[in-house]
Amino acid sequence: MHILKPDDVLLTKGYQSRGGQASLTLTVGYVCEADGTFVAEQDALAWLLPQFPDEPFDTGLKRLRGTYAVAGSACAPGGAAVAGLTVSVRVGPLQKQVLVQGERRWSRNALGWQPTPAQPFATMPIDLEHAYGARGWASNPYGRGHLGDGTKPEGLPLPNVEDPHAPMLSPTDVPPVATLGPLPQYSPERTRWLGAFDGAWQGRRAPWLPDDTDPRWFDCVPQDQCTESYWRGDEPWFVANMHPDRPEQSGHLPGLRPRLLVRTWSEPENRRELPLDLDTVWLFPNQSRVAVLYRAEMAVRFEDASDVLGAAIFTEHLADPPRDAAYYAEAWRRGLERPARPAEPAAAPDEAAATARAAAQAQAIDAQRAKILASFNAAQKAILDEAAPTLQAVGQESRLRAAFPPLAALPAAAPAASAAAPASAAAIRQKIDAAFKAMEASMQKELAPAGIDLNAMRARVKPQAEPEIDPLAILQALPIDPAKKAVHVERLKALMADMDKVKQEVEALQSKAKAIDAAAGQAPGTSVRPALTREELVARHQAKLSAAGVELAGLALCGLDLSGIDLSGAYIHDCDLRKTVLARAVLNDAQIENCELDTANLEQSRLARAQLTGCRMAGARLAGAQAAQARLEKCDLSGATLAGGQWPGTSAQDCGFEGADLTGLQAPQAAFDACRMARADATGAVLDWAYFDRCTLEAARFDQASLGSASLSACRAAGASFTKGRLQNLRTMDDTVLQGAHFDGADMSRASLQNTGLQQCSLRETRLDHALVLECDLSSSDAWHMVARRASFTGSRIAGATWRGANLMQAGFDRATLENLDLSGSNLHAASTRTATAQGIILDKALLTRCRLIEEHGA
Repeated sequence: MHILKPDDVLLTKGYQSRGGQASLTLTVGYVCEADGTFVAEQDALAWLLPQFPDEPFDTGLKRLRGTYAVAGSACAPGGAAVAGLTVSVRVGPLQKQVLVQGERRWSRNALGWQPTPAQPFATMPIDLEHAYGARGWASNPYGRGHLGDGTKPEGLPLPNVEDPHAPMLSPTDVPPVATLGPLPQYSPERTRWLGAFDGAWQGRRAPWLPDDTDPRWFDCVPQDQCTESYWRGDEPWFVANMHPDRPEQSGHLPGLRPRLLVRTWSEPENRRELPLDLDTVWLFPNQSRVAVLYRAEMAVRFEDASDVLGAAIFTEHLADPPRDAAYYAEAWRRGLERPARPAEPAAAPDEAAATARAAAQAQAIDAQRAKILASFNAAQKAILDEAAPTLQAVGQESRLRAAFPPLAALPAAAPAASAAAPASAAAIRQKIDAAFKAMEASMQKELAPAGIDLNAMRARVKPQAEPEIDPLAILQALPIDPAKKAVHVERLKALMADMDKVKQEVEALQSKAKAIDAAAGQAPGTSVRPALTREELVARHQAKLSAAGVELAGLALCGLDLSGIDLSGAYIHDCDLRKTVLARAVLNDAQIENCELDTANLEQSRLARAQLTGCRMAGARLAGAQAAQARLEKCDLSGATLAGGQWPGTSAQDCGFEGADLTGLQAPQAAFDACRMARADATGAVLDWAYFDRCTLEAARFDQASLGSASLSACRAAGASFTKGRLQNLRTMDDTVLQGAHFDGADMSRASLQNTGLQQCSLRETRLDHALVLECDLSSSDAWHMVARRASFTGSRIAGATWRGANLMQAGFDRATLENLDLSGSNLHAASTRTATAQGIILDKALLTRCRLIEEHGA
């Protein structure tokens, strides 16, 4: 279910079934501060849940009237300890009091059993633990004071929270449990409203509540905290003695009008509104907060409400006129509900580490720059303040302060380079030039108000050597106290050392740019690619010289032996490289476009980060190639050999790998978009976390391959083979077709197969423990001795299939269709089939302990 809501709205889902009709309850909640502002959902839940360690904060099911509850501690007025006090609460027309006393124990004297004097307290929790009860006593197993069998009264603590109208007067008294919150779930005060858990319930209604359950079961709180109707939402409330600084607190409920719209499978385009009722109010006086819970209940087709596609929540105030539901339906329809795109493959480990290092370095530099700026301005101000009297006497104070104003900021640092982009001299120079231009622009902006044109001034001034300025000498000459001067001198030395580091970093960048220029055969400051002819390229290769960074345009290189040539960073386009030998060639960061590479030999070549576009590589030999992070687009590699290659993080878009040899290929985190891979052989390949989107994989072989956490989206893979593959956490979705595929002996533990065609597939001895098989078609499948413990086959169709000897212990078949299914000798211990449709099931010698398949369906 897709949810659209503000961040400050709480949303929970509750499931129920009455009389065979499944229903979904949506709870819309708000946690409000005293000033009316809302607490963000994440913060609200992190604050709420720890306050209810014993009983749940809320059941998530709709009530038929309004209720209120209070959580927190009694507080002595002004924080001065007291022996006892009365907490008073009023919400709308309802009011209630509880008596709160300090620690007391039973003691016997001449007058009989008497409580000891109450110990003073500043705060006392008003919860079930401090109310009347005892361990093992159903009405309140968390409380104190109940005299159980064999318990002696001497020293037994009395409850701290009592009903002022029914205080405990002797150890044998059994007063009502005094609470301002929910009663224990299994207390007789609540269970009396439950229906009959008889044979009829066990046979037809379990695990849902009996149909004759009284609605008062859902109230949860004592009956004196329930209204006759729902809350309006702006009722006044009052609490006494539950805040250390405010003995009395009062206010109004926030006066909200939440609007809830839903979409369902039956009418996906109809966004209809569900009426919300405010049935639960929570007061948290210790924190001056209020929580309000509105609920709507709707009939659904399936017990898990999977037929509800989405819900949207909008918030109005009672003081404002309500908008028409069509307004919110249109707002939702205009694009506020957009399906999320599949996550991009994660960065390769080295790229991710480099990115993390770059981010950390950038943060460290920013922090250091801020520290330098603050220290410089503080030191400058201290020096000027110290010298002010002397300078004022000679009429120089204002002039000196004007000459040395506080710095607003240090020159902007160059942005950190992306870890994914290779460094180049031009890029480094560009960053240095950009930094200087930014600084120059900032100077011009500062001078403009004074009528000074920096460019005109530069044209008039003749170049001359800058005068040497010694900041330490200037500081030593200032007329300030020698002791303080020494401190400022040390600070200035430290600042100058930091500035020297910045200068060294710039010089290092410049040196790096020159080194890259030299390695690429360029004069410093140039970035033009030298274009080579066929003869020049051959000459370089024969002389064992590098051809890195060159341009090869339209050259006929067919059949040449260029083994081991260095073409890293080269731009190669429109060249004929058919049958060319490029074994062990270095093509890292190369850009190769529209080239003919059919049957070319690139074995053991290096193609890291290379970009290949529109290239024909049919039958090319790339065995053992190292192509990490390579990018391929519209390339034809049909019949090519990539066996044993290293291709981690590679992406291929609209490429053909028909009949390619991918055996032993190492391509974790690779991404294949709209690629054609029919009959490709990827036996033993490593494709963990790989992503296949809209790919054709018919009759492809992935036997003994590793596809852990890989994803197949909208793929066509009929007849593909994954025999004995390592497919843990494999994900298939968006109508992927795996009809007739072979998964024999594969490990698919915790796989997520959704909306996938698995007709006639072979799952013999396949492991599917804890897998999710959602809305899939497994008709005519063969799952002999499949192991699928605790797997979920929700909404799937399993018809005409043979699953003899399958281990389906604790598997779930919610809403599944089971027809003419052979489960002979299978293990169905504790399997859930209550909401399945079943007929024609063969159960010869099947284990059916704690499975109600026969009772529920007569299978």
